[in-house]
Amino acid sequence: MPVIAHIEAGRHLYGGALQVYYLIAELAKSKQYKQVLICPVGSEIGQKCAGLCQVVEIEMKGDLDLAMTARIRKALLRYEVDICHIHSRRGADIWGLLAAKWAGCQTVLTRRVDNKEPNWLASFKYRRFDFVAAISQGIKHVMLQSVANASQVEVIRSAVDVDTYQVTPQKDWFCAEFNFSAQDKVIAIVAQLIKRKGHAVLFEAVEPLLAANPNLKVLVLGQGPLREELEQKVKQRNLHQQIIFAGFRNDLPRVLPNLDIVVHPAFAEGLGVSLLQASACGVPIIASRAGGIPEAVIDGVNGFLVEPGEVNALRDKLQCLLADNNLRQQIAMAGRQLMERDYAISVMANRYHEVYQNLLNPYLNQTSNA
Repeated sequence: MPVIAHIEAGRHLYGGALQVYYLIAELAKSKQYKQVLICPVGSEIGQKCAGLCQVVEIEMKGDLDLAMTARIRKALLRYEVDICHIHSRRGADIWGLLAAKWAGCQTVLTRRVDNKEPNWLASFKYRRFDFVAAISQGIKHVMLQSVANASQVEVIRSAVDVDTYQVTPQKDWFCAEFNFSAQDKVIAIVAQLIKRKGHAVLFEAVEPLLAANPNLKVLVLGQGPLREELEQKVKQRNLHQQIIFAGFRNDLPRVLPNLDIVVHPAFAEGLGVSLLQASACGVPIIASRAGGIPEAVIDGVNGFLVEPGEVNALRDKLQCLLADNNLRQQIAMAGRQLMERDYAISVMANRYHEVYQNLLNPYLNQTSNA
């Protein structure tokens, strides 16, 4: 049975690490592969995958941890890995690649971020992988500025668990949990509290809408280094009764279906998994036309797109959706259908299964002819 090793350097079970868990769990159903997860000591994904595959916890200290190479190679050799699939950066991409080549494995890389790398680094790294996946066309476009050969990079989009994220509102619980009334209309931003996510743009757009929408609330879901600064700005504008910082939530499948709108005014984004989750829960979206977001939000289908930083355009779209219940319901239904068709976990897993088979077949043919 072929052995696939997944390398994930994230410690928490969201973002890329959650996608790795989805992939491992879906592939485990077919029983076509033996899977190994190499992850940091004490990571949440290691605990979650313990019953699905062999989990190897190692120290992962980041980009400068050259010794990570030997630790990863040791695990690859121990479990006789055929394909090493690297899902992270934080040093795992470079040191994991070297370890895999040293151990004689085929190599796959999934890139999830859209920031540009130095040309020399990108050229050195990506052309040495046997297969490179970008989770959006936006990320592929950024990569091709450094990697000239478009055939080196294919798009395999992230997935959403459509069985977990469903259109199942619990309004009584929701109102009690966040101290809302049944008459409140609630918009939310689900993102790290960092500058490029555009929280300040949303707050500026919302403020003039409050006079015409006295029951409007903004729920800020997420954590990050800008929380104190953003909370202070909200207090200075006397908006602390309307804008509520709720921090990181591990119950998003329960929270999201109760929202009226999700807003994502990011200046850059790989794809936006929170947008997939919102659509699966039947929530209309307004987001920036940035990075891979236009692949997650089809303008006029499961939401609307505005240019990054355009406060007035964002405000106009917000007012349009807030004023039209029928439009919100129409978009909600279309969003759910889009997620079921194009973004289910099985869709992503089948694409990676094809990748693994294409890499393994020459190897298996050589083995059978030996």
